[in-house]
Amino acid sequence: MRGGFATIVITALLGLGGAYQLATLDMMHAAYSRLSRGLALVMPVALLVMAGLTVDGLVNAPLRTPQAEVVRVIRFVLAMGDRPIERELATQMHVSALRSVREMLSPPQGVMLSAYDAGSLSTVTTDIDLGQNWIRCTVVGGGVAYCTGGEAAYWQAFSCLLRLPADPADECNVGLSPEARAWLETHDEEIGLQPQMEVVGRLGRVAFLRGRGANGAAFECRFRGTQPIHLETCRLLEEAGGD
Repeated sequence: MRGGFATIVITALLGLGGAYQLATLDMMHAAYSRLSRGLALVMPVALLVMAGLTVDGLVNAPLRTPQAEVVRVIRFVLAMGDRPIERELATQMHVSALRSVREMLSPPQGVMLSAYDAGSLSTVTTDIDLGQNWIRCTVVGGGVAYCTGGEAAYWQAFSCLLRLPADPADECNVGLSPEARAWLETHDEEIGLQPQMEVVGRLGRVAFLRGRGANGAAFECRFRGTQPIHLETCRLLEEAGGD
């Protein structure tokens, strides 16, 4: 809804700017002073600035502010350390949202937008790079609702795919490429139902998961995106080393 309203406002402003631009030439010829000519040129620029501010206020700010809020809460918790926090202040700062990842916290080194509710922009999920670790936090209505270790989303998705071989993508809400589907069907016995797994790297929206199957076979999978997660490809590391 915000995006649609922003489009309407911007279209109207740009339309006014275009119409005014045509009239500007006549105004400049008819102007008797440099000041009048300058004003004739400034007006279209002002309309473009208004269009830019509209986009920022309706679209960019609702995505930017939640990310800053997560960082603010993390820094607050780190600054408090082991000192007790008054209940009212803890509620106001949404400290409980970080309870499950408290031991992982360190000063944020990077923030990346993960996902958002395109309709209202009231729910925003962001990834926080903590150096040695990273977490994923969801902000609802301007307040940090909950945070989880970022790796959990990927190994949970992969585990779900292993448990539901019939039609796993629909049940697990995971995108599955034809290549990845074929690989899972071919190597299901080697991987087993409970392989050891860890996320070994991330590059933007891409994450790499490595694991070891029931019979000791090592494998690596590449995921893309967050909501939903897409499993793009997997490979046995022994096979890759032999090429």
